[in-house]
Amino acid sequence: KQQGLHLQAILNNALDAIITTTQDGIITEDNPAAEKLFGHSRSEALGKKVAEFISPSQIDNNPLLDFIQRPADKQNSEQQHYRFEMQGLRANGDLIDLELALTSIEFDGRLFYTCFVHDITQTKQLIKSLDEKVVALKETETALREAMKNLLVSQVVPGVFWLQIPEADLYILCGCPGEIVKHL
Repeated sequence: KQQGLHLQAILNNALDAIITTTQDGIITEDNPAAEKLFGHSRSEALGKKVAEFISPSQIDNNPLLDFIQRPADKQNSEQQHYRFEMQGLRANGDLIDLELALTSIEFDGRLFYTCFVHDITQTKQLIKSLDEKVVALKETETALREAMKNLLVSQVVPGVFWLQIPEADLYILCGCPGEIVKHL
């Protein structure tokens, strides 16, 4: 009994959603993190098909559904532990990016699946933002290199130069006249 309470405490305090299903994909267990992630109460989730609960039917190529619908005789040891990314749906209709680790276990002669679900929406958004910034920086670098090919430099007086990049409307007077340097 003590071990069961310990295991329940672990499940209740896990940061990631944990969902257990039958071989047919019917939800038999979930944890509070699953309720928080998807916005469904435990009573709403239990007895529902996990693929419908986690992901909208309009999402094509649903790897969760593909895995669960494989016939049991095609489940080999390589397929019993599977990690993938997919989109999911919160109860309020928001799409979220998920990473699922799916395992299959046999208990009392029946096959069950356990999904460990991690919300990677924020990570995906950060990666997309960084990728966009990298593209913008590369475009800026290319434009700057191209503009530098047309850099015009003229010496105004010794130590003072006039720089021009006409395409960029960039005109710079820079340097320090020799007479000022002597007095420093």
